Amino acid sequence: MKSWQEFWTGAQRRAGEMLETAADEAGLDAEELADRIAGSDQAQLQTAIAMAAAERTTWPPQVKALGKVLAEGLIAEGDAVDLPQFALEAMADLGRLHVSLLDLLVRYEPGVASDGTSPRPYQPTGGDWMAGRRSWAERWILEYRPHLQPVLTSVVGSLVRHGLAHQTDRTPEAMEQLGKDFQGQINRQASLAKRTNKPKPPTLRPPVIRRIERSWSPTELGERVLGYYIEAGAGS
Repeated sequence: MKSWQEFWTGAQRRAGEMLETAADEAGLDAEELADRIAGSDQAQLQTAIAMAAAERTTWPPQVKALGKVLAEGLIAEGDAVDLPQFALEAMADLGRLHVSLLDLLVRYEPGVASDGTSPRPYQPTGGDWMAGRRSWAERWILEYRPHLQPVLTSVVGSLVRHGLAHQTDRTPEAMEQLGKDFQGQINRQASLAKRTNKPKPPTLRPPVIRRIERSWSPTELGERVLGYYIEAGAGS
């Protein structure tokens, strides 16, 4: 009971800090913030998501980042409300390791910078958003984020599931081709058995599979979400 009470006290404090950040970002006092939250079901839902996520983390930048995105949702109007909603739902599942990988995917591209350091900082070219050369193979990720080695599949899976990153290799096409190859073998053997009137169980040859190195790139939403963490001091 004592451990639970200590946890709950800390959880309430973090939720309060998140709400204070939201109020500061939105330019509202406590009473105005409460009125804004109570103003719609959408605002109440966003606040509940942000509070629950703040209670579950011990990482201060996560608390501040949640407050910043909540403020954006509370002052948004119309369809603009949807983006903070997506961001909050994603951030509720993120921790320090997720943000470490997202930072690499968004802010850098594989290669060596002009000063000889690596990885190379990504330089936006203007115009419509694009990932550009920010396509990170697994081996490159682990070179610059070796602490992700035991959990990379889980961490990158969370980013992909929430639309913060997407897989850029040709694994889906290879799996589709594999299925077509097997189906082709079955069809040819069935056709031969029909012509010769000698039915027999199909025998499938092992497929020729070339090794595909997994790689991932950031999405526009991923870059937006990382921005909240940078503003909250996650990179400092």
